[in-house]
Amino acid sequence: IQEETGKTVTSISDIASVITRITDMTNTISDAVQQQSEATDEIAQNVEQAAIGTQEVSSNIERVSGTVSETDQAAHLVLAVADELGGLSVDLRTEVDKFLSDIRAS
Repeated sequence: IQEETGKTVTSISDIASVITRITDMTNTISDAVQQQSEATDEIAQNVEQAAIGTQEVSSNIERVSGTVSETDQAAHLVLAVADELGGLSVDLRTEVDKFLSDIRAS
């Protein structure tokens, strides 16, 4: 009986040792999964920040495009006004020359 009891104690000790190793492995796996989860969360945050940055860049490009369009319209308006002023300048010069000619003739 003592021999069988000794074998049983040895078997129980071996089983306890295996359970301890399994527990250690489970803890190691759990730690690795936790680290991967944290890394995944960090990647997700970085992707979200990149998406926000991309949206801001896109919005800025739209504003610049609108400003360029407004500037183009203003430039065309200035050109039209300059052309009109050029024509009026020629007309004014003609009228001044005519006026001076009339004064000299009088």
